[in-house]
Amino acid sequence: MTSIFREALGEDFQRLHPMLQKRFGVGVDFGYACIGSGTFGEVKRGAWWTVPFLRLGAFRNILFPDRGTNVPFTIWVWHSEMAPLRGLLAV
Repeated sequence: MTSIFREALGEDFQRLHPMLQKRFGVGVDFGYACIGSGTFGEVKRGAWWTVPFLRLGAFRNILFPDRGTNVPFTIWVWHSEMAPLRGLLAV
């Protein structure tokens, strides 16, 4: 199965650096996950009226309503069939 990123970018996906292609080329049949971590230098949010929507997204761990500097993060990209493996990995 084609990754959603490859599908969205179409032929432009080939223009990405090979390591980016590997990271964002994850599909159901690839059998691996990509885990990245780092630090956001600055996290901003939208206008005051966006906060309720951001809080709603926080329940699904996809958005957050906070602001800050030097915010550490970890992102996991994998297929849901690989979710049981998460407990075996230490980040």
